[in-house]
Amino acid sequence: MVLSQPEKPTWILLTINNENVTMRILFNCTTNVIGGAVQNDANFVKNTIHIENEKNSFIYLASPQVNEILTKWGIRSDFIFVLESPSKNFHVRKKISSIEKQFSPDIIYTMAGPAYVRFSGFHVMGISDPYITHGDLDSFIHGRTVLAALNHAAKTLIKGCIARFSANHFIFQTETSLNGFCKRFFLRKNIPLYYLMRLALI
Repeated sequence: MVLSQPEKPTWILLTINNENVTMRILFNCTTNVIGGAVQNDANFVKNTIHIENEKNSFIYLASPQVNEILTKWGIRSDFIFVLESPSKNFHVRKKISSIEKQFSPDIIYTMAGPAYVRFSGFHVMGISDPYITHGDLDSFIHGRTVLAALNHAAKTLIKGCIARFSANHFIFQTETSLNGFCKRFFLRKNIPLYYLMRLALI
């Protein structure tokens, strides 16, 4: 896992495990509605929801699909807000912004972007869609008509541009994804700054 930053360095990720630091963490997974990302999000919530203490505070913005898994596991909390995807819903975006303002987190973590929300706080976002990071011409054309391929490529470019300008730092699963995204969307690299998944070990 590697991380890239478009803006100047910050100390906040470097002090997450400092015993003298209290972190307010907002975990956002409202856009993940299908596939492995849903399971990964549920696992993150499961592994962090029980470590609430005087040092850390978590709040979770979850899609209905993520919440369905959590419910099956018997996980319920007043700190889990179930929201539809904000990708095409202005009212959900407004609700998310309102929750952020009320909670005032030190850090917002979106596991798999784009988030489709312009957070006012410090936002770290994972990018795991290979079409966004390094999809080539063959991958867009394969199994599609020309019109469908153009439509897919255009939507992917838009998603990439939205992602590019909606976070302070980015996390990628591979060097290939990082290099592809940074080259495609003119993003400065800084490898590595910190592994955000340390949050799960607080």
